[in-house]
Amino acid sequence: MRKSFWFLVPFLLLVTSLITTGRGQQTNHIVAAAFPSSAAEETEEIFVVRIYYDDPAEITLLATFDVFEYNNPKEGYVLAAVNAAEMETLQTIGFTVIVDVDETAVFNQPVPIAPTQGSGIPGFACYRTVEETYATAQDIVTNYPNLASWIDIGDSWEKETEGGADGYDLQILKLTNAATSGDKPVLFIMAAIHAREYTTAELNTRFAEMLVAGYGNDADITWLLDYHEIHLLLITNPDGRKQAETGLSWRKNTNENYCSPTSNSRGADLNRNFDFQWGCCSGSSGIECDSTFRGPAAASEPETQAVQTYVRSIFPDQRGDELTDAAPEDAMGVFIDIHSYSELVIWPWGWENTVAPNGTALQTLGRKLARFNNYSPKQAVDLYPTDGTTDDFAYGDLGVAAFAFELGTAFFQSCSIFENTIVPTNLPALLYAAKASRLPYLQPSGPEAVGVTLSAGAVAPGTAVELTAVLDDTQFNNENGIEPTQPIAAVEYYIDLPDWDGGTPIAMAPQDGTFDSPVETAAATIDTTNLSSGKHIIFVRGQDSDGNWGVVTAEFLSVLDAAIAPHINGFVREAGTNAPIGAIVTTQFAPFATTTNPTNGYYDMFLPEDSYDITVKATNFVPQTRTNIAAANYQIIDQNFFLNPLLCTTYNSIDVPVPISANGPQTITSTLIVTDSGPIYDINVLNLNGTHSYMEDLNFNLRSPANTNVRLMDPTCGSTNDFNLNLDDDAPPGGWPCPPIDGGTYRPHNPLATFNSEEMNGEWTLIINDIYNADGGSLDGWSLEICREVSNCTQMPPVTPTSSINLDGTNVDLAWVDAGANAGGYEIHRSATPYFTPQVATTITAVAAGSSTYADNGAAGSAATNYFYFIRALNCGYSTFADSQQMGEFDFTIQPGG
Repeated sequence: MRKSFWFLVPFLLLVTSLITTGRGQQTNHIVAAAFPSSAAEETEEIFVVRIYYDDPAEITLLATFDVFEYNNPKEGYVLAAVNAAEMETLQTIGFTVIVDVDETAVFNQPVPIAPTQGSGIPGFACYRTVEETYATAQDIVTNYPNLASWIDIGDSWEKETEGGADGYDLQILKLTNAATSGDKPVLFIMAAIHAREYTTAELNTRFAEMLVAGYGNDADITWLLDYHEIHLLLITNPDGRKQAETGLSWRKNTNENYCSPTSNSRGADLNRNFDFQWGCCSGSSGIECDSTFRGPAAASEPETQAVQTYVRSIFPDQRGDELTDAAPEDAMGVFIDIHSYSELVIWPWGWENTVAPNGTALQTLGRKLARFNNYSPKQAVDLYPTDGTTDDFAYGDLGVAAFAFELGTAFFQSCSIFENTIVPTNLPALLYAAKASRLPYLQPSGPEAVGVTLSAGAVAPGTAVELTAVLDDTQFNNENGIEPTQPIAAVEYYIDLPDWDGGTPIAMAPQDGTFDSPVETAAATIDTTNLSSGKHIIFVRGQDSDGNWGVVTAEFLSVLDAAIAPHINGFVREAGTNAPIGAIVTTQFAPFATTTNPTNGYYDMFLPEDSYDITVKATNFVPQTRTNIAAANYQIIDQNFFLNPLLCTTYNSIDVPVPISANGPQTITSTLIVTDSGPIYDINVLNLNGTHSYMEDLNFNLRSPANTNVRLMDPTCGSTNDFNLNLDDDAPPGGWPCPPIDGGTYRPHNPLATFNSEEMNGEWTLIINDIYNADGGSLDGWSLEICREVSNCTQMPPVTPTSSINLDGTNVDLAWVDAGANAGGYEIHRSATPYFTPQVATTITAVAAGSSTYADNGAAGSAATNYFYFIRALNCGYSTFADSQQMGEFDFTIQPGG
């Protein structure tokens, strides 16, 4: 077993020496000698330590310690939080114990509390308190009464105990469309059973908010809530959570009958207290003050009793009584317990190494879920043995496909990592779990429709709509093994009714002529002639050559009368030059999108009545979004966009290749110089490539000239070799390939957007840490693509517009004082109605920057006409009539012939 040197921080004042572990193996670790007993009594300082083992079975000896949900099987250590006396005990037992300086600093760092923080856990504004979480759930029920209900399933220990604290109800937020009936599959998600794991309850709550907000707007969310039930236990351990909100590293419930009524070590570990295999296998502790104390009896705690009773009420018993009995392949339902930390997706068994009866199917779904968040998929026991846990209970007692997510990299995770990494990668994983809950032991083996697109989201009756879909049978995280894949064999779509509700399948054809690859694009033309007016839902699914059907992906299609439906139209142009731009115009509802005419920048969308957010994107331009645009029938809404250009430049490393020695743990660096200046708008890592055997030895970081550090890659891909890839925050969610050598583009471990707005000029440094004293290679190259916004004009309105009519009454002469610094020019609009109805105005010309006059020749018609003229500046960021800083409005009566 390869081991590395880790040096203790000076403040420990510990004697270090080489020791024999007591298990017959000499180690080369620098180890803390025993603390003096007086020091152990006087200090309760907590250290996060690496406890090294020679055999994973030795981890069962650590059940009495606060061992984190982290196990590094390659180096052979687990992390635990211990005081000085516990460190001494571990060494007496014979373990090699090393203080992890970085983890200890994170664990003990003071919480920075902003004086202006008005809500959330102190120092962590992104995480709602127990009361705020419950209030959010109640608001959801109030605002979405047909979708949500708030169900009391029992009491916390403090609430059911007289004479103490008030305590809390344990509450389930149940989400489903109450207007639809039938046999609905269930997804159950619980969180915060371990109180200090901040990210878990908030992710569960964000999932609820996403679902109710998406109903009717997102096709997948809509059919899920129509046909499924989603039950969310937002906070499983509210009493303990209130303790953790004060900054305490609180894990258990607060039962004062165990340890001491006033001890911060009191309570039972609820995730060791469940009926199934309770206390069976050295995966918990029988000592009351220990962090994994399992309670005096199975399900002794009221929180455990409430969860077990409720879970048994919503899932049928689908598995026999013998440990070797499998649930049927067509069993329904998924159970997820959200924990932190260590970036894992795990499944039963956790109490023994034997593969569970449905282990192969659990592994397939686990690898599918881990594709979204790039977590390591593994059987739970591979973390370390546990007993009496939630996921073993759900599967072992009822046969439900059960999983645990271990989120992130810390119990008290920073809000930046939570918002930028954990939320965007784990919400899609939970959404997939909801889809798979119909047939969790079958559908994950099938291909996923990762891209379903319609040529138009809204069409007039009889208009043909082109449907395309990308079917992918390779969407797995294969970090711990390879999931089998097969060629796509068939693709079909349904209109309004899916296959399980009696829908009629319509075949889609392979775009390349033959279904013969695990990734295929399929196409079909939808005939809308006989579709009723209104919104329809298009379901797509695929089958592989082994006969596995995947989950459904859906999109909305609206059939509308173009003469009635609202239109949103306008021009997309470059700020400063007024040049037309070929751009993509989208709304928050995926089907409703269009493109501009690149010759004039014009676009026109007609869509259902609703409120829209419109985003315009064009290559090498800064995107622009306008929100809450209310669109009613018979309305034409003018929305023009003026985009600032982006200048993107690639900068190459100047000192490669850099060797990575095989001799000892080390850090290597490589630099590149950015000579341009300006704030960063976007940054990507390109062509990161090199050689190294055993990729799990390496982590990669990028440091900016301002000394901001972003983790690009954590150790990954086990014993696979070499690397060649690109990193971009906008890459699709999904796991790294193993080995990571395909030259593809993937999301970095932490977001590169951390650098946004920093000054780009200066020296950038790539830092590679090799954490082992074996295996070498080299860094062969890397580049940065940095984009900055280019502003060509300033916001200056026209000044003091004037007007006159020529003698024969046929021309209107407009004049104004040029704003001077305006490089964008002006736009002249004419309307027969006043300014408050600008959508009927006609754009008659654009006037170049520096001009201050315009003659509207031949304006008069055959009769006297009132005209209103509008002069608006083409300013940077200028978008609508209402946004313009100043305009002229002139009412003329023009009489032909004077």
